[in-house]
Amino acid sequence: MKKTLFLISIILIVSFSQVFSQPCVPGNYPGHGIFPDSLTGLPAAYVNQNYSTVMTIIVPTDTIIDVGAGPSYAVIDSVGLIDIAGLPPGLTYSTNPLNGFIHSDSAGCVLIEGTVPPGYVGFYPITLKLEAWADSYHQPTYLYVSDYTIEVKDTITITAKLQNSKTIKAFNYPNPFSQNTEIIFDTDFKDEASLVIYNSAGMLLHTSSVKIQKGKNTIPLHLEAPAGYYVYRITGNRLNIQSSFVIK
Repeated sequence: MKKTLFLISIILIVSFSQVFSQPCVPGNYPGHGIFPDSLTGLPAAYVNQNYSTVMTIIVPTDTIIDVGAGPSYAVIDSVGLIDIAGLPPGLTYSTNPLNGFIHSDSAGCVLIEGTVPPGYVGFYPITLKLEAWADSYHQPTYLYVSDYTIEVKDTITITAKLQNSKTIKAFNYPNPFSQNTEIIFDTDFKDEASLVIYNSAGMLLHTSSVKIQKGKNTIPLHLEAPAGYYVYRITGNRLNIQSSFVIK
């Protein structure tokens, strides 16, 4: 009797420890898929501040995938999250279930957390690598979801903006462009500012100093870079501009 109670106690302790050691709890979403969806997107991260967000993955019972060999299609038995590529420095992920595999007609979740160090402001497109197993096929099929981006913002700039900076709207002409464009905006003050440009992966491509005049400002920009989406910021003692352009 004592031995039986001891074994039951051990089972209960292990069960509770497994429950409480899970890094996240799946959200309650209708249907199946990955939530939040790519239209809602993931929250921004701030330099030197703790970041934590949860993604929920719900696998239905009737999902069919193209396995590419053997039978043309097969019903999914389970889906596993193998990797998240492209996370900003300082951020890591963990899964529930702990092995990352979610069986059909069930839900799992991914916790992305950590702290981004200074110097990594920008946009970080991330890719979820999923491994799908089918009940009638003995090789996995790999799926890649690349519709999400995490923006990392500068805490210092945000603090300065709240205290004494003025947010100004700017636009580029032409936009899109190939190598040359102009950044155009109006201010009611003079300032000394810096211009920084990042690509969509958050890599710093350009930095320069600019003099801000009272009235209309036109900053010529020559940039030789691959086609894609770029973000720029112009910040000074009083000025705060953030906008984007496209190189074709």
